[in-house]
Amino acid sequence: MNGKGDKQRPSAVSQDQFDENWDKAFANKNNMLREVAYDGMWQHSCTVDMSVVWVGKNETCNLCGAWEEDGQ
Repeated sequence: MNGKGDKQRPSAVSQDQFDENWDKAFANKNNMLREVAYDGMWQHSCTVDMSVVWVGKNETCNLCGAWEEDGQ
């Protein structure tokens, strides 16, 4: 096959570095749902809004209803 896109572009990083970065970015998302409480707030990766939001202590996420104590 000839033409645009028939060969892979040269990589700026090694395959090992690429794999390590991929795992950091995409692996084990369940550990990222709840973060350490900070100044009366807790950090939450909302699956509805697809963003990280800060929620008040003993409050639920307005978008998905998750609690700080949930193990989701």
